[in-house]
Amino acid sequence: MSEQEDRALKAVHHVVHDYVNLVSAGTLIYQSPRPPLNSHVQYSFIVQCRKFAHFFLNRAHRGYDDILASHFVGKEIQFGFKEWSKWDDHMDKHVFHLSYGRVKNTRPWTGYDENREMLDQFRAAWRLFLSKLPDKFKAEFDKEIAKKLRPESEFRDLDLR
Repeated sequence: MSEQEDRALKAVHHVVHDYVNLVSAGTLIYQSPRPPLNSHVQYSFIVQCRKFAHFFLNRAHRGYDDILASHFVGKEIQFGFKEWSKWDDHMDKHVFHLSYGRVKNTRPWTGYDENREMLDQFRAAWRLFLSKLPDKFKAEFDKEIAKKLRPESEFRDLDLR
């Protein structure tokens, strides 16, 4: 196993952990948490969406040591996030920065339809990603997902495959 493959193998735990947070927040928002919890869950979901858009689209930030899907499945697989791409710049200004772009922006965000579409698209990308994993990574992903689905886990009811 190469040094990069070894690094990627050690990162599997973190990829699965953060994907669980994406699915958890993305499903919890539909249980209508009361304010202010609803805003916190929504924010968590959007943060994870951005993180996984960059992961699947292989967008490393210059100077950072980002974990990317291509480290596991190569660059041949193309992932698409039609709904997220409509909101990426908007969220960059409204969630990730204190930006004057907020003042100029007049498009409201409710998230009702968009959240479900985004979650569906990220789940589809995850399933495709898992289906293309080479054996050297597949067993580790399966192991980490199984940990999250154990009966004593708070995530046991989530669809993680």
